[in-house]
Amino acid sequence: MEGIRCTFYEVYPQLVAAYNPAAQTVVPLTLAEEPKLPPAWAIGGGLYINKGHIARRASSLGNAGRGLAELAAALRRARAL
Repeated sequence: MEGIRCTFYEVYPQLVAAYNPAAQTVVPLTLAEEPKLPPAWAIGGGLYINKGHIARRASSLGNAGRGLAELAAALRRARAL
């Protein structure tokens, strides 16, 4: 779970800079245990990740982490052009 948190805080500022510089710059990331809610959701300016869902579907964690890491790498390459 810590990997998702770290990757999010690496990638989010890059997304803001690339796509919407007027977006909020600080987004609280909360790890929640809510069995009846989806894997992740955003509300009130915060992002919530459902730890229970991720724990039950370990591949989701890996896929999300890899996807965020690939996005971060693509943004770094785009900036280097």
